[in-house]
Amino acid sequence: MKGGVCIRTELGDDGRTRITELTATAPFAAKITPEGVHLVGAAAAPLDGDHITIDLHIGAGTSLTVRTVAATMAWPSRDGRLPSLMELTANVEEGATLAWLPEPLVPVRRCRHELRTSVQLARTARLVWREEVILGRAHEGPGTLRAHTRVERAGDALLHQELEIDGSRGRIHGAPSVLGNSRATGSVLVVGPGAPDHHATVCTPELRGAVLELEGGGRLASASGASVAKLRSWLDEREAGLTAGAEWQQPHPHSTHTKEVIAP
Repeated sequence: MKGGVCIRTELGDDGRTRITELTATAPFAAKITPEGVHLVGAAAAPLDGDHITIDLHIGAGTSLTVRTVAATMAWPSRDGRLPSLMELTANVEEGATLAWLPEPLVPVRRCRHELRTSVQLARTARLVWREEVILGRAHEGPGTLRAHTRVERAGDALLHQELEIDGSRGRIHGAPSVLGNSRATGSVLVVGPGAPDHHATVCTPELRGAVLELEGGGRLASASGASVAKLRSWLDEREAGLTAGAEWQQPHPHSTHTKEVIAP
């Protein structure tokens, strides 16, 4: 399966955000809501060689929040098939704000999945980028996941990180130097002018995490934990704290779209 989502915004004459393109093909449908755009899973994917793309272009001065309505399951693959691939690309222009706030990714046992993320930010762009991974379904181990994230600001590298979980080799990811007894791991990246100071650490048997200052500007809150609920709650608090400044509390402008949503 090849499919995905493309969203483009531009600033209208009335100063409001206009969604000028919103297309979605299997395995996604898309819906505009008062809070932004929600992506809805419309097929069992990704699995076995699926190539899914999500392309976001946030025009100068506009603001957009993108969410998913449920977790993304990376399904078991069959022998001899290519791994599934999801590519996320985002371009955020001057003075624009993008909040990417999906539900978690769950690499199901025996899956083989790759996630590649590339974000390009203008110097005055704002970004909230959240990623969460739950290591398999209940009472199961995870499959194989390779996640690569690169964020650049005005052409300079801001964040470049990789996560690799290889469930085919037992619990190597459970080594103390990797994820230990964690059932989930996640992060919230906040970049842009006006972001408030916000510092936090947690170190308990169920959850370990911290907020880190990035040399190129911005803050990264990362944590791993045995309790999925506590991880998500801690990331919720960090997201709220990192975006508490007045510049970030912009009311969502009314959005219109000029291209029909294409549903599978």
